[in-house]
Amino acid sequence: MNNYKKLALMLGTWFALFGGIWVILDPLGGMDALVQFGHPKAVYFTFAVLLTLVLALLVVLAKDIHPTGFHSLFKETADLSGIVSLGSDRTNVDYRKYLLEAKGQIRILGLSLPLFASEGLIATLRELVLRGVQVRILMMNPFSPALDQRPSTLYRIQSDLHAASVNTLAVLHNFHVHLGTQEARFLKIAVLNVLPGIGLIAVDNQVLWNPYVSVRTGASSPYIMVNEKQSKLGQIVIEHFEELWDHEGCILERTLNLNDLLARARDDLRLSRALPDETVKKIIARYEEIVKP
Repeated sequence: MNNYKKLALMLGTWFALFGGIWVILDPLGGMDALVQFGHPKAVYFTFAVLLTLVLALLVVLAKDIHPTGFHSLFKETADLSGIVSLGSDRTNVDYRKYLLEAKGQIRILGLSLPLFASEGLIATLRELVLRGVQVRILMMNPFSPALDQRPSTLYRIQSDLHAASVNTLAVLHNFHVHLGTQEARFLKIAVLNVLPGIGLIAVDNQVLWNPYVSVRTGASSPYIMVNEKQSKLGQIVIEHFEELWDHEGCILERTLNLNDLLARARDDLRLSRALPDETVKKIIARYEEIVKP
């Protein structure tokens, strides 16, 4: 705020405060009502002028420290949210309809992503890559011990998250292998060893994401949908995905070798321990049941 505006604000505030004093005093008899306290009118007049000037100056200083006042606080909050929709869980989300709205790209992040092992969503992915939509899927390495950090009691599956993860990975890889060479270019699958912290399905600029809380699965956790271009929150979530993809993810080739994923998990020094051999054998056996030569 320039000096002229500051002066105008101070004078305007002072006039309003000073005038307010007379509005209050007038029904009481004006300055004559104060004379009875033993001081001449000039004393009270001077006091009123000085008091209102100090208050006006404080208003200008406060405005200078916070140039846009409370408006900036609410604007910043709105920029951080940019919420399109939200809900208590994703059980009623129509994923097929949501995914088919894509024009350019889809980014998917999760732990085991069991929905993407279903025939319905595999068919949806086929439609998307045939249209030339770039699809990137980032999920957990089934050999990663980090999966054991999630409470197994949350998941209604036959064994554990390792099995659920390798099941989805096998189905996705099988789908990828049987795509034509041109279509296969539009699908990329990567795995990571560390828990991603959030689940995410981003269709172009629309970002549907959820936290992984300790008392719910990803699908049953509260979700938020934000617009990446209109929301700081959306930008942060997408930056998180891209950071994991670039620095944590291992992009899988169509000639996938499970031993490479096992070695990647065992060589990751951040992980406290490697999986027991028995668990490793179960993962490999489950994969081979789905992906047959």
